[in-house]
Amino acid sequence: MSFSILFISMLACSGSQNNGFSSLGQTSLDPDSMMNQSGGGTDTGDLDDDIDPNAPFVSEAIAFFAEVTGVGDVIEVHLMYIDEQDDIMGGQVDVSYYSSTESESLRVDINGTDALVEEGEITFLFQDVDPSDTYTFDMKLTDAAGNQSNEIQAAAVPVN
Repeated sequence: MSFSILFISMLACSGSQNNGFSSLGQTSLDPDSMMNQSGGGTDTGDLDDDIDPNAPFVSEAIAFFAEVTGVGDVIEVHLMYIDEQDDIMGGQVDVSYYSSTESESLRVDINGTDALVEEGEITFLFQDVDPSDTYTFDMKLTDAAGNQSNEIQAAAVPVN
């Protein structure tokens, strides 16, 4: 019987779908569904008097290199935010990033697949990154009502 449980456990752990992860260890992000992205370290945002009070406020951004089984090297980005209207789901993250070899601007949908939403935190992954290069991100959140947050920057720096 223990062999059957082990075998069933091995079957449950095998599969072709690659999942990302959040700061809480959840595995609901699907890196394969995301655009082939590169991008992101740590920085904090400052409250701007010109920001709409209905807009989300990003207080911190953290980005770091990680390895996802079956996917390879990724950059995991976490945005800590406050949104009094609690309408961030259905919004988006506008991201501009650059490294020594590339730069791009893109939009990540906040939909529970491309970007995971937890209380006060949004997590998303960038694939196809070079872990020996530094990636810098400029990011803004837009909630479902179209209110745009302050801009925040983060950088993923290679670990030596």
